[in-house]
Amino acid sequence: MKCNEHLLKMLVRDIVAKLPEKEKALYQFIDELEVRLIEAAATPDQYLNLLKKYSSLS
Repeated sequence: MKCNEHLLKMLVRDIVAKLPEKEKALYQFIDELEVRLIEAAATPDQYLNLLKKYSSLS
C-alpha cells in the first residue's frame, strides 16, 4: 500500500507540534541536519555515505 505523502507530512507535523519543547527542538535540529546532507549529496548512495560519516554512532 502506497502512503499518501501529503497525509504523512500532516501527521508528522501534528505529532511534532504535540512534543514537549525540548524534544521538538531536538527533532527539528536533526531534521535540519538531514536536509543539509540531502542537499549536499548528488545521489542516494552519497547521502547514505554522508549520513554514516556524520553519524554519532560511527
